[in-house]
Amino acid sequence: FSGTPDPKDTHTGGFRWYGEKATKDHAGIGWNINANLQYFMETGWSTDSRVHYTLPNVKWKPKVFGQFAYASGDRDGVSGYNPLWQDGHARFGWADQFAFSNLAVIGGGIHAHPVEGLTCGVELRSIHQARSTVLNSSKQLAWDADFVVMHKYSDNVAVEVAYSYVKMREAFRPTGGNADDV
Repeated sequence: FSGTPDPKDTHTGGFRWYGEKATKDHAGIGWNINANLQYFMETGWSTDSRVHYTLPNVKWKPKVFGQFAYASGDRDGVSGYNPLWQDGHARFGWADQFAFSNLAVIGGGIHAHPVEGLTCGVELRSIHQARSTVLNSSKQLAWDADFVVMHKYSDNVAVEVAYSYVKMREAFRPTGGNADDV
């Protein structure tokens, strides 16, 4: 960290807005919007926003959602966004493996409840860099498909099993090489 400001010089502010219009008997829209602004050498921002529609009158009570997550970044790797969501797992799919900086995630999915306490879901995401870098000037990284099954045993105990398949984008595959799908 030679030549960079002391980490105490990082200033961050943000908000979270959550709402749900669905009731036990009526379908409705819901949202969960998080946004942050941060200053550390330069100004950065991030958001993790989801909008969903719940159909409680349908037998399996499906919830369909769209997601947009973004964290500004930079080309030099020094003045980028310092992630607030250190526990980002189960938010961004394959992108969970990285610091939430210089990333853009666009996704959607559906969760259903075939029986009480059981949730099954499919989530699809397109993952990009927020700004192009020397490594990847196209910004495209990968496609991500997640399959999730969760059993809520009680208010305090839930067991979740998930499988994720990642298809690397052609632009991200090294020249003359091969980036394996994971």
